[in-house]
This record gives sequence, structure tokens and C-alpha cells, in this order.
Amino acid sequence: MPIYNRLITSPPPFAEELISLDDNLICRWHSTIPSYFADDDHFPVDARYALGHGINMWRWRNLRIIMYRKYLVRWAHDHAAARDGNYTWHERVAVDRCLNAARETVESATYSWSINLHNRLAAWYVL
Repeated sequence: MPIYNRLITSPPPFAEELISLDDNLICRWHSTIPSYFADDDHFPVDARYALGHGINMWRWRNLRIIMYRKYLVRWAHDHAAARDGNYTWHERVAVDRCLNAARETVESATYSWSINLHNRLAAWYVL
């Protein structure tokens, strides 16, 4: 909630603040997930919990995408300026985190769809 509340306030947060919120809230939370339910290939999740696990992993990545999308859209729109160094280090990190979260979400959803049973609820979340 603190991240979402900050995203909807005016003025919008700068990349530096978003990175700090991400590191202090999302990364801290992610580090507390038990190993048997973590987003890790070393401990496959039991099929009974696969959808819940997937939803959990997709939601925090989706939050990251929402957090950083402003910087990704600006970067995509003005890619030449980004190459010329008109972006701060924090803005480049924001773009990278947004792209990584999107890539990880697609990979995770694809993998989940390929190995797990399907029902309407799973289809709604995965597709």
C-alpha cells in the first residue's frame, strides 16, 4: 500500500524514490518468502499450490511494472535521448527493472502454463 499510495499522489515520485521503495519494501518482503514457496527453480512448487504461487509472483512483478512504466514509456518514446546520456542512473535502473519484471512475468506465465493443469481461473491469470 505505501508504494501504491505514493504512485497516486502528486507530484509523482522520481525514479530514485521508487527504487528506494522497491528495495526497502518489495525486496525486503521477497526475501522473507519461505524457500519452499520462493520463485526458485531449486524447489519446485507442489501442483496444488502452483496457481497461488504464480499469482503471488506475477502480482509483485506487475507492481514493479506499474511503478516504473513512466520511465519505460519515456525511454521508448525518446530512445535517442536515452542513448545520448540524458537519463539519470536512477532512470536507467527504473527502465531496466520494468523490462526485467515484464520479461520475468512472461517467462513465468509461459512456464506455468506449460507444466500445470488448466482451469478458467488459471487461464484468466496466466493469459
